[in-house]
Amino acid sequence: MYGERSTKDHENYVDRMMNSEDSRLKGFTNDKYVHEELESELAKFLEFQRKKQLIDKANALRDRTK
Repeated sequence: MYGERSTKDHENYVDRMMNSEDSRLKGFTNDKYVHEELESELAKFLEFQRKKQLIDKANALRDRTK
């Protein structure tokens, strides 16, 4: 999600899901789906952080060699 949407879009999506008047959407917010979604988002975020750290280190090494 971090690579696909901005943080603000994510907050809007969660807000819509949690405050929806549509009973179908409310059904998706039970514990099982919420936990699965959070685990998925956490995994994506951790992957994003690792990539960013590697890119930052590579840029630092490149700048040091100039």
